[in-house]
Amino acid sequence: MSIRKVEKIVNSILEEKPETRTNDNILILEYMKRTEKIEKESFERVMQNTKISFESITRARRNIQRNKPYLKNNVVDDYRKEKEAEYLKYYCS
Repeated sequence: MSIRKVEKIVNSILEEKPETRTNDNILILEYMKRTEKIEKESFERVMQNTKISFESITRARRNIQRNKPYLKNNVVDDYRKEKEAEYLKYYCS
């Protein structure tokens, strides 16, 4: 599946289900529900037969959130910025 198609699906999920904005596991599960119809098959079977790249899904989320900040979770974003500042202060001083 092309990255554009993955991004389109991920964007739709992020818009509709805010809990997927901060939890990649929920995002991946929702993605698989839409593309693999996992409610009809066991998770193990889907995982053995899928061509889904989880990295593509999470990469698409990061790209979408970079371009559409309203789809970010501000608490998580603020926490990451705080930790980045601490890291830079410690390692770059």
